Amino acid sequence: MSNERLTELDVTHAMQATSRACGIWFREFLFVPCTDRRYRVLIDGAELADTRDSLLPALSAELERQLRAAAKGYDFERDDALLEPLEIVVTAPGQLASHLARAQGAPPIPSAQTKPIRLTIEFDLHRRFAVENTHAA
Repeated sequence: MSNERLTELDVTHAMQATSRACGIWFREFLFVPCTDRRYRVLIDGAELADTRDSLLPALSAELERQLRAAAKGYDFERDDALLEPLEIVVTAPGQLASHLARAQGAPPIPSAQTKPIRLTIEFDLHRRFAVENTHAA
């Protein structure tokens, strides 16, 4: 995309800090680079079933703040307006979880020993999902 060089560790730390700050934990999420110069963060709608949509503005603002703190390259690109603010995309319930399970395949080792996928290199992957809601930071 730009020159921000996000890593799995960057996005994981940003989401963990956001979860602590907002009081909601996400088992599944996926950062997706997009051709419109932003990242979209997919969250499975099943994980937001018991919360209100009013949580999305605070969640997206905090996640943007935490990602900027975790990844200096991302922060630089945002300061220079080379990247747009990230956008949270809530998928239909179960859809993201199913996608991630298929992407990991059926490992021959116990699931506790597999690494979750938190960042994809596939541009615009969000277009493959049914979207329930979105919010940009």
